[in-house]
Amino acid sequence: DEGEKAAAKLRSEHGGAIRFLRLDVTSRESVEEAQRRLRKLLREEWKDPTYLRAVINNAAVAYDLPFYPKPPPRQTARHTLDVNYYGAKLCTDVFLSLLRDGPRVGKGRVVNISSAAALANVEKSGEAVRALLSSPALTVEDLSDQVEAFVTEFEGTDVEKLPCRSESGFHLQAYGFSKACLNALTAAHAHAHPDVVFLACSPGFCKSRMTARYEQYDGLKETSEGKEVPLHLALDPSISDAHSGHYFSSIPSGDEQPTGH
Repeated sequence: DEGEKAAAKLRSEHGGAIRFLRLDVTSRESVEEAQRRLRKLLREEWKDPTYLRAVINNAAVAYDLPFYPKPPPRQTARHTLDVNYYGAKLCTDVFLSLLRDGPRVGKGRVVNISSAAALANVEKSGEAVRALLSSPALTVEDLSDQVEAFVTEFEGTDVEKLPCRSESGFHLQAYGFSKACLNALTAAHAHAHPDVVFLACSPGFCKSRMTARYEQYDGLKETSEGKEVPLHLALDPSISDAHSGHYFSSIPSGDEQPTGH
């Protein structure tokens, strides 16, 4: 099993109580089972600390990146949003109680792995879509309604014309839109749950299965470089309430941008 092998490799290299928990972000049953197993580990094996410090939502799929074959599959929008948006939302909802449990120093954190593709998608969207995704009054429920509207418009458009702007202003490229929604979800969650710090970031353009088709793949960042920003946001004590709800393209140094832009 790749997960068990990866955990064993990390234990041999770094030590520590590293465990692999199987989790399908599109299945509530799977996510809730992983949460139950983690709660048991926290209480029975990892007694110091007795709480969860951070959740990093990293699961993602892509079917319509610019360097992928065209046209994209008909179900591209549905599959992409189910993993990249609804998967992060589900994991956050289920693990939120663990981020609040037990004696702790500082607030629990959620780090959503986004992409510069989010900003590019918003820039190509109509004014109404841009305004909605960046609205401080946006709720998770309203955002999910927009996700469903996007899927409907994507699936109703001739795939040979994609990507393009729809009549209602969506830029119909599913991966970038999913990450724009992930940024907006970060801001909405920060507003709804001030007792937890919510952050979004881009790890940079890294080597991965997702980018394997990229023509200049050899020049991309290594995965070891891509982990720097997410881990800083998840663990560094300098991160505070002032950072919550924001998107970061690098380790915070005054360049933070409000999510949704």
